[in-house]
Amino acid sequence: MKLSQLSHWKQWAGRQWLAIVLLLSLIPILFFGTILYWTGTRIVEKEVERSSLHSIIQMKDQMDLLVNQIEEFTNQFSLQSNVTELLKIGTSPSIGSLPLTVSLINDLSMFAFLLKSVDSVYLYHVAQDTVIFQSGVASFNGPALPDANWLDDVEKAAATGKKSFWIAPRPIVKFTNSPPEKTVSYARLLPYVNNEMKAVVIINIKESYLRQLIGNFPFDSDEVLMIFNENNELITATDTFRDLSKEDISNITAVWKDNEKPSSTFRISNPDSFVTYSHSDKNNWTYALLIPADAPIKSVQSLKSIIIITTIVFSLLALITSYLSFQKIQNVVRRIVKLLNRSNDVSDSEESTASPSFNLKIDQIEQRIVKLMGENQDYKQKHLEHNAVMRNNYLHSLLLGQIENEADDEAESRSQLPHSFIHPHYSVFMIEMDIVKSGDSIKEWDESLFLFAAANIAQELLSEIMPIETVLIPRQAVAILNLPESFTERNLQDAAESLRQTILKILKRSVTISVGRKAYSIHELSDTYNLAGLALQRHWLGDGNEVILPGGTIREEAAIAHYPSIWEDRLFRQIRSGDKQGASEALNQFHEELQAQNIPFSQIKTFYLQLLVSSIRIFGNERDVMDSRKLYDEFMRLNKLNEITDWMFQVFADSLPQVIEKLNKRQKEDFESKMFQIIENRYAHDLSLQMIADECGVSTSYLSELFKKRVGITFIQYVTNFRVEKTKQLLQNTDLNLAQISEAVGYSNAPQLIRVFKKATGTTPGDFRARK
Repeated sequence: MKLSQLSHWKQWAGRQWLAIVLLLSLIPILFFGTILYWTGTRIVEKEVERSSLHSIIQMKDQMDLLVNQIEEFTNQFSLQSNVTELLKIGTSPSIGSLPLTVSLINDLSMFAFLLKSVDSVYLYHVAQDTVIFQSGVASFNGPALPDANWLDDVEKAAATGKKSFWIAPRPIVKFTNSPPEKTVSYARLLPYVNNEMKAVVIINIKESYLRQLIGNFPFDSDEVLMIFNENNELITATDTFRDLSKEDISNITAVWKDNEKPSSTFRISNPDSFVTYSHSDKNNWTYALLIPADAPIKSVQSLKSIIIITTIVFSLLALITSYLSFQKIQNVVRRIVKLLNRSNDVSDSEESTASPSFNLKIDQIEQRIVKLMGENQDYKQKHLEHNAVMRNNYLHSLLLGQIENEADDEAESRSQLPHSFIHPHYSVFMIEMDIVKSGDSIKEWDESLFLFAAANIAQELLSEIMPIETVLIPRQAVAILNLPESFTERNLQDAAESLRQTILKILKRSVTISVGRKAYSIHELSDTYNLAGLALQRHWLGDGNEVILPGGTIREEAAIAHYPSIWEDRLFRQIRSGDKQGASEALNQFHEELQAQNIPFSQIKTFYLQLLVSSIRIFGNERDVMDSRKLYDEFMRLNKLNEITDWMFQVFADSLPQVIEKLNKRQKEDFESKMFQIIENRYAHDLSLQMIADECGVSTSYLSELFKKRVGITFIQYVTNFRVEKTKQLLQNTDLNLAQISEAVGYSNAPQLIRVFKKATGTTPGDFRARK
């Protein structure tokens, strides 16, 4: 029985051997497919972690650069002379009525105008509970400035001895009864060397600017970038943040709370995502990127589908062969081969050179398939180059270093570039439109159109010299240059300068161009792009219409220019004295020294603007000095050198000395009135020249000289005569004795009064009273 059964199974296995082979073939397919699927998923996850950390670090570097700009300005601002003078003022006089306050308002307004990220700047004076801001001066928490919730944090910091800190985030109320908005604020307590808080500088950052900054990075639509403060409170995030709950945020922050690493990637279950974070030592903020957990799996879904389909196909074949005999399978195969031979006979009639050999026909099929794949690859490349959106994203990814790492060597990397890139070296031009001046007709939404036009000009101008591709990113146009081997750094600078002048001539608006250093391989292109962008950001205070060379250096002619500070000092001295002729000569020397340096018009205009700003700081608000003239607006409308020089001579050599002379005369009269008023009020006390000089804010030598010019006698003689006259009045009109009178007029005893009175009048106080 057993032998018969064994024989039966052998016969069945002999008939069904093909089905058995197919079923056994499923085992290696499933085994190796699973390994490939698992390995592919792990590779993609590692790539997600690497690219996420790279993006996070780029974001952190840009935020640290912004923080540095804010803190550097605050440090420079707090060391200015006008701030130091403000710290010396107590509860009186009122800072709202001082010329010093005007210069502070100008400084705050200028900073808020120059830095796009700043929403508002406050300078809070503690003793007078008053806030100086861009628009004027207001009482703390008054209707003019209802934003007051930062004071509690400032007082806590002062109690712990902290001198500077960030308040992120906090609500800001800009107008009375208006809903609060979100902002990030930097606070600096003044002065530096004293624990007593006398003033506070508050700088408020636009949350919209932070959103725009993090929105510039090419994240997928379902990824979330977030910024947290040192207390793990959310500062800002991309728009996709709205889908997260408070519990989700708590789970995300728990990742780095329990981890000592400054940066890493973890997977969390709620929400099911990968969290990549990086901690900044600059301000103790944490930057986190949230990527859904299914994102890496999407990249290997095709592999999973292939494995499943292959398994199903082999299973069906095994099922079919289990019901069909080997002979039937052979008949079916023969019919298929005959059909194929019939099709090949038709092809042979069309191609006389074709061989009847079956193997040769297989080779022809293989060649046609290879040709078809090549044509498909060419079509994809052409489609990539001609599709504007895909092309822009591809080139942007190339600049960010997200393309080159997919290739193992330079040859594979170059194969992914546009066909026009045939040279071995590369560089970039980053083109940024200069700041739009007040009263200009261009709107903010026109900036993208302007950059598009600038990119087209760069394409037309430079394509005759070298292969070029352009990319549009927020606020900038980037030109990727494929440099010939003979192209030098000097040629690169000349090309950038020619492009700057052409854009200015055609579009009637200036740009700043940052030139990237020469990259000697495609792998160095992203570094060149990043360095050019960093140089452009560091030059945020420049006057525009310039070319920034690698490393942040400005053009050679601008780099060697120096400001004629000697003639500025002499000009201001002549203006103070009211000498119009001397002021005209000093200004002429200032102009001639600038002309001798052979520097461009933009640099000359910058130096003249610096002279104007210095004069306003020294001589007070331009509205007071120039009878409501708006000097900034007048100056910025001047676009020719002769217009600027004529205007400067009219202001500094004509109008300003006259007005300053009048102001000096009025101030001198006010000073003399105050001086005599102090003597009249305090003649009965221990009055001294030093005390009056301190009260009036002048030196004793100046006060003594003024007495001689104004009165004709010395200060001691004037005070003595004044006391003698008061003594005469008391002797005539009262019954006070000499001891009481001496005390009333500022002498310590009666003998001293008698001696002084007799020396001044030739008689004693007693005889004077008896005669009268």
